[in-house]
Amino acid sequence: PPPPPRFFLLIRRPPRSTPLYSSSESVVYKRQVDNNTIGKITSAVYSQQMDENGVYLQAEKMPVIKGGMREIGRKIQYPSIAKEMGIQGVVYVGFVVSEDGQVVDAKVLRPVAKLLDKEALRLVTKDVKFTPGYHEGKPVPVKMVLPIRFRL
Repeated sequence: PPPPPRFFLLIRRPPRSTPLYSSSESVVYKRQVDNNTIGKITSAVYSQQMDENGVYLQAEKMPVIKGGMREIGRKIQYPSIAKEMGIQGVVYVGFVVSEDGQVVDAKVLRPVAKLLDKEALRLVTKDVKFTPGYHEGKPVPVKMVLPIRFRL
């Protein structure tokens, strides 16, 4: 059988002769590591991606829309007044997907028009369902931004 794959970890560190915070150059060290070490490093990287409220900005497994983006296309209801006026654009909605997959703290980050913003919020908070995000095998709250395109 072939030998197991070898992983290498590249570490950037300032040279010993310079102070830690004022280094403009860095030295790269190459060290062989095993799968267990890679898992610990991955876990440490993701745990640093958390805000002050304990909400992850990035998780090992990010939340997923049940039914995919196609589900959004099926459930979106273009406001008739916006159609008549020819209003279109992309509304960016920011929200947190909780441990049980519910959307909380939804708000419009980049508005287009009040009618489209209202529809985007309704869609995200009421119609679209998410699977929760996971970190180290446990469901965790994850902050997300979803662009919703309104096109005639």
